Amino acid sequence: MTWEHFREKATYDWADSTTLGMISKIDSLGPAEQIIEMIEYHLDDESSTRLMNRAIKDKVAFTPEQAAYVIEEYLEKRQSDRLIKSMLDSGIKFPTEIIVSQLMSNISAPVLNRLVKEGAGNIFSEDELDELEGEVDEDAFRAVASKVMDSEDIGAEIQRHLDEHFLSDEDMRASLDRILDASDKSLTAQQVCDMAQDMYEAVADVLVKDVVDRGLQFTPEQVMQLVDVITDPTLEYLVRHTDALFSEAELEALDGRIDDDLLAELTNISNGESGLADEMILAIQSAGADKKDRILQRLW
Repeated sequence: MTWEHFREKATYDWADSTTLGMISKIDSLGPAEQIIEMIEYHLDDESSTRLMNRAIKDKVAFTPEQAAYVIEEYLEKRQSDRLIKSMLDSGIKFPTEIIVSQLMSNISAPVLNRLVKEGAGNIFSEDELDELEGEVDEDAFRAVASKVMDSEDIGAEIQRHLDEHFLSDEDMRASLDRILDASDKSLTAQQVCDMAQDMYEAVADVLVKDVVDRGLQFTPEQVMQLVDVITDPTLEYLVRHTDALFSEAELEALDGRIDDDLLAELTNISNGESGLADEMILAIQSAGADKKDRILQRLW
């Protein structure tokens, strides 16, 4: 019997007892969204339970969101455990928000421990860790509380988190700090440039300021990559903290985007018109941002 035939008959014709007996005769189940629709609108509790058992046995592909919904609304804990374990066996990852807000109270402790250790698709936030503490065993909690991100994961985590939350600049900076603090590798300037290309301007601004304050140095070429993705104040902040000299073409690109006095200072240094000895120019190139600013101020 086809899935389409079962759906039509179970919806319009069969008695509940007939529907229950026909579930085992379905050749192949349909997609998860159709199974959920049948459970939600057309089947009684006994048929719903049997259909979900068949779906789990047949390894029908449920998304984390679909699984969380049926677990919250329709499944008993034993069946919920089976569904989660089946999905973990298939390598499915769950957003931490779903784990904490929808699944934690609806699955058994052993399955929750496994889900937290193996199935989290992103880093748990501090608030989520507070919710988890005491709900999972110590090994599971330590595993996620101490989890760190590789540098290639950081951009995706920043964008995922900030896309899902409307944050003030202050809250955004705090979120970025938490994410960057969780990294076991320092971001490179080029990675920041690549990330910023796909970010909203406000997010890119906060990211660039954050990593500059952490001491990350950008080359003039990398500054040029950011010209069109950050605001003028952030661009000027970045330029003031860039130690290398800008080329004539790069200075032209900065014209109108940064303070006129700063642009003139950089132009004089770049063109050698300050009358400084070569040793002084090299000193400016190698100086830190604060020292560089003081030297430029004296020159001007």
